Amino acid sequence: GSACVFAAIIAAIIWLLAEALLKAFGAAGEVMKEAKAYTGWILLSAPGQAAAMTIGSALAAEGRPKSSFMVQLVGTLINAALAPIFIFGFRWGVGGAGLAVAISQTLGLVITLVYVYDKRGTIRPKIRHFLPEMRMLGELSGVGAPFALMQLVTCATFVVANIAVKPYGGEIGLAAIGVIVTVVQFLGFPLFGIITGAQPLWGYNYGAKKWRRVGRISVLAFAWTLGFAIVSELAMVLFPGMFVGLFSGDPRLAEIGAHSLRIFALAFFLLPIELGPASYFQATGRAG
Repeated sequence: GSACVFAAIIAAIIWLLAEALLKAFGAAGEVMKEAKAYTGWILLSAPGQAAAMTIGSALAAEGRPKSSFMVQLVGTLINAALAPIFIFGFRWGVGGAGLAVAISQTLGLVITLVYVYDKRGTIRPKIRHFLPEMRMLGELSGVGAPFALMQLVTCATFVVANIAVKPYGGEIGLAAIGVIVTVVQFLGFPLFGIITGAQPLWGYNYGAKKWRRVGRISVLAFAWTLGFAIVSELAMVLFPGMFVGLFSGDPRLAEIGAHSLRIFALAFFLLPIELGPASYFQATGRAG
């Protein structure tokens, strides 16, 4: 309930500041129009997405990671099916892509609720559970605040990058940043998946004072995430053109994007070194 309310408040604030924020990201002219259409649909579905993500995390913590995965998979498949229909079939452009995301997220929430209330579930929210409890809300905010701040700093970093690169690279430079962010996010998914899976295990065993298990989980999580990060970094450094080529055949974008991706990727192996300990402290209730 709190996640849904906060998402609605933040979505409303972002919508009021949408034009200024999109300008900061480099949008202008026809791009601004398309970006506002896309942003509007995404913000409209933000409360439902927040609720679905929260319940999905609860399913994973309950010991039903497959259910949580299926919910996310179905939502992704719905989005993948609707996006080309809305963009190319109905010719709704970028706004159609946003509508596809909004519909998929809303249906994802419905499917999530079906999983929650089936016979296997032990988490069965009632109306009273959606009423705010200030003590619990304070604890949740304390644990979640570091992650939220990290996301805000990341967004601010890319705003600064967009503003800085535009005088030098223009639209091609902005497109290159977009490609780099997408590639890095995609290759970072295995890392975040491992860490997210380790968090409830850390929390449970830390609370039970099973230090040997805590240590083993930490070693496994660090080894796997570091391994994925090194392999991903090598792929980006050795074959940057392959990744950029997946997005566009423009030779100038390929040249700038490949060079920029190679530089950006040089520090990718450091991500698990920062992400792992931060997530561990978050899972064990030491947000500060």
